[in-house]
Amino acid sequence: MRKGLIALIFNIWLDLMAEKGCAPTAEEMADHLISNGVTVRKHGRWLQEGNAVYMWRHNCSLCGDPVYNKIKPYNYCPNCGAKMDGEENAEK
Repeated sequence: MRKGLIALIFNIWLDLMAEKGCAPTAEEMADHLISNGVTVRKHGRWLQEGNAVYMWRHNCSLCGDPVYNKIKPYNYCPNCGAKMDGEENAEK
């Protein structure tokens, strides 16, 4: 996956270089990626908070939005869309 991403970025850089005649800025690279449907996936985890009348409260580690669920919380946060796989974003 990493090699594929590097190749994609390099090819975009070459395309923009050919269009402009000079090296593209980071902003131009990001705009090109976004315009072609590339997105950044947020990752988080559920923070469990006790038991309130047989309902577990889980808070998203990124946005803090609470979710009440009897069994297992969602795989994604319904508020911010973060994938709940136990990893935290590198930016955080």
